[in-house]
Formats: sequence, structure tokens, C-alpha cells
Amino acid sequence: MSENLQKFVGIAVMAVIVVVGVVATNNDDSDFDRTRNAAFVKLGDIKGVVEDDGAASKGGDCCDETLYRLGQIEDRLSQIETSLQQALPLVRDAQLVDDVPTVEELMVALENFAGEPLGDLPIAYLARGVVVESRLLVGVPLETAEQVVRRLGLGFRHAIQDGRDLDPVGDWGRVQDGWKAQITVDTRDGVVSEVRGRTRFY
Repeated sequence: MSENLQKFVGIAVMAVIVVVGVVATNNDDSDFDRTRNAAFVKLGDIKGVVEDDGAASKGGDCCDETLYRLGQIEDRLSQIETSLQQALPLVRDAQLVDDVPTVEELMVALENFAGEPLGDLPIAYLARGVVVESRLLVGVPLETAEQVVRRLGLGFRHAIQDGRDLDPVGDWGRVQDGWKAQITVDTRDGVVSEVRGRTRFY
């Protein structure tokens, strides 16, 4: 089981325990009456039939109690479901934060992808053959992606944000043997969704 899945299961179990604890310690009479009345409504005509038979009245009490208990369980499950629905977005946010790689981790991953020190690579290949082809910046927050690209000495351009063309000014970074390179990214909800590379000779 992955660490993120273990965290999710742990939070879900905690939510269930809290809800069950609250329900179990709730002595509100109005809640008791509401649940009991719901149980009587569910019993319907069966309750009337049982009461008509005096010998079976005790059996009717047993059915009433069973329906009341089922009503309590139904209420608890409903509250647990509500609590889990409220907790899931927090779990997803926690997973996103935990899964975001750092600039240093991305630099190591890019070097592993290239199979050699990044500083030894021609700038055109670094942009297109490593940064773009590896797709390691996809899914990374915009700020982190920009830091990686600039640390590599490449130009950076944020072109499209949530489907809207930003029309930014071009930034081409450092020159190497007459070449410059630029990484262009599109984002969705602040996260890189597409990475493109361009080169230019001066």
C-alpha cells in the first residue's frame, strides 16, 4: 500500500471513529424521538396488524425495537458519509502537496533522464531532448517549473493559462555557441499541463 493511500485510509478511519463517537454520546431526546418516529412510519400497516393480535403484542415490541435500531444505524451511516465527503477534498489537497517534487528533485530527475551532466549538453538538445521529451514538468506547479527552467539557463514563457492566451514577451535565456532556447508552458489551475521547446540561432 502506498504512503498516500495509507494516509487516505487513516483519515477516513479517523472520520468514521469521530462520527460514531459523537452519535454514540448524543443524548438529545429530539433525535431519539425523530428516529423512533421514523421507525414507526417504516413499520406501517405491519404494526397495526401485530397490535390487533393481543397474543402477538410482545412480538410487535420486538419489531419496533429492531426498526428503531435500524433507524439509528441509518442515521449514523448518513453522518459518516457526510463527514467523509467533507474530508476527501482535504485528503486530495494533502496528497497534491506531498506529491509535488522540489526543484532539486526535478534537476536530479532530468539529469537521470539525460544520462549525463546537464551542463555538458548543447542548449538546443537540453531544451527539446531533455526538458520537453522527459515531460517531467507536466503536473508541476508553475513557480517550480519556472525555477527549474531558469536554473538550466533556458528562457521561460507562460503562454496559456486555463485556456486563455497570455501573449507574454519572449525570454530566451543564455546563449551557447550562438544558440538560445526557450521552454513554453501552458497551465491549468496553476499546474503545468503542456511543455514545448523552441530554439533560435543568433
